[in-house]
Amino acid sequence: MKSMLLLPFCALIGSSVVSAQPGRDAPNWVRIQTENDGDTTTFVDLKSIRAGNGYRLAWVKEVFKANPNAIKEIRVQYEVDCKDPSVSVLKSRVYLKDGSIKDTFKEESRSYIFSEDTGGLKTLHVTVCGARARV
Repeated sequence: MKSMLLLPFCALIGSSVVSAQPGRDAPNWVRIQTENDGDTTTFVDLKSIRAGNGYRLAWVKEVFKANPNAIKEIRVQYEVDCKDPSVSVLKSRVYLKDGSIKDTFKEESRSYIFSEDTGGLKTLHVTVCGARARV
């Protein structure tokens, strides 16, 4: 008799888990290795990658492990050129630990990536250019 009571309860739990799944457009943050992994962790949102006009757009976030400046994370939208390896920043958003947000909308100069580079921008470039992109 006890097992009969548990069956409907388990069915309720199972159905609530299914309805709590993230939507199709929810971010898919994937960690990438960078040279500053001691202080921050870097993620790329694979669902944000878009292709068009010879470039790819992608959102990246840097999550700070211990930051005395009260910054929780920084999200940056990059424009990535896969043919002429380079990246530039289109937008950035700073999330502070107090819950406030600061936006910047300025295009910074293009950073070129050389074949011998081994830093975080090279890893970002390889990840974004190798991922499936939406048009």
